[in-house]
Amino acid sequence: MKKVVILLATALLLLIASACKEKDDKKNEGVTWHYENGTLTISGKGEMPNGGYDVPWYDYLQSITAVVIENGVTNISDRAFQTCSNLKSVTIPNSVTSIGSCAFLYCKNLTSITIPNSVITIGERAFYECRSLKSIVIPNSVTSIGERAFAGCEYLNSAIIGNGVTTIGNSAFWGCYYLSSVIIGNGVIVIGGSAFRNCHNLTSVTIPKSVTIIGEGAFYECSNIDSIIIPNGVTNIEYGTFAFCSNLSTITIPNSVTTIGKMAFLHCKNLTSITLPNSITSIGNEAFSYCDKLISVVIPNSITHIEKSTFSSCISLRSVTIPSSVTNIEDFAFHHCISLTSITNLNLVPIAVSLDVFINVDKNNCTLKVPASAVTAYQNAEVWKEFNIVDF
Repeated sequence: MKKVVILLATALLLLIASACKEKDDKKNEGVTWHYENGTLTISGKGEMPNGGYDVPWYDYLQSITAVVIENGVTNISDRAFQTCSNLKSVTIPNSVTSIGSCAFLYCKNLTSITIPNSVITIGERAFYECRSLKSIVIPNSVTSIGERAFAGCEYLNSAIIGNGVTTIGNSAFWGCYYLSSVIIGNGVIVIGGSAFRNCHNLTSVTIPKSVTIIGEGAFYECSNIDSIIIPNGVTNIEYGTFAFCSNLSTITIPNSVTTIGKMAFLHCKNLTSITLPNSITSIGNEAFSYCDKLISVVIPNSITHIEKSTFSSCISLRSVTIPSSVTNIEDFAFHHCISLTSITNLNLVPIAVSLDVFINVDKNNCTLKVPASAVTAYQNAEVWKEFNIVDF
């Protein structure tokens, strides 16, 4: 008889535990949560409890399909719904002012979300690898988008960034492969490094006049962008900013730009021409390497140094103008520029260059135009003397 009682008691406890899996109510510092049949409802007033392993609904993360946050809750805590792999819908009230770091990390079935006008900050990796998310509207209330906030949202096809946003964090939209259009609000000042890296389907982007900083690799491998206008106010085009933008055919660089970084336009295979303003004082290594369709380049007289491999493998480059301000040309600067037929060099004294500068350039069929008073000097200068020298 005693054994029967024990067995019945055990069975009852298991039934209660099972029922609790379907329905559970808890309170935590003024916020109440209730779970039933896949829906997690969070209500009350104040901040949501800590996320991650401390989140009170941790045991239900894999069962949650819908989250309803009621008015009065003021935030979505860090890691609140991390790895809710079956989460499909979320309701966020106007009382919420922040979406924490990793809040919806790896919520791979989340297809849409509406961010209310009350939200001010979106934390790092907030929607990282929400692979089913298709569109996002970031309201004007938001002032910053954290690093990798939407990175890996590969099926995200459109994004509207409100005018209140001042900073798009590093890698914010990295790897959003199907992102085809982005509207960046007029309040954005900083586009972080790798912000739109590997957004292969991005065909056009308008960078507002408010932007003064475009980080390293911001549009790296955005292979379908065909034109870019850099606003007047940007001073540096950083390392790899537009590298591997293979469809980029036109770009406007304003007089505010002083530096073009290493590999800035590497493998921009459709870039046919570029105007470099006199404000530019530095062009980095490989800045225009493998720009296959670039036909001509006029280097501004503000440049003193042509760095290593700057125009290497620009196989369609026909003419180059080197100003008198240039005092140094590094190895491989014009390596494999096999179509180069005209160089205008304004230096009165030949610059000492190595044989590597013009590897695979047919010097016998390339005219070197120099000042009349410098013809003899060039005819006696190593490397330069191999060109067809004329005065201009």
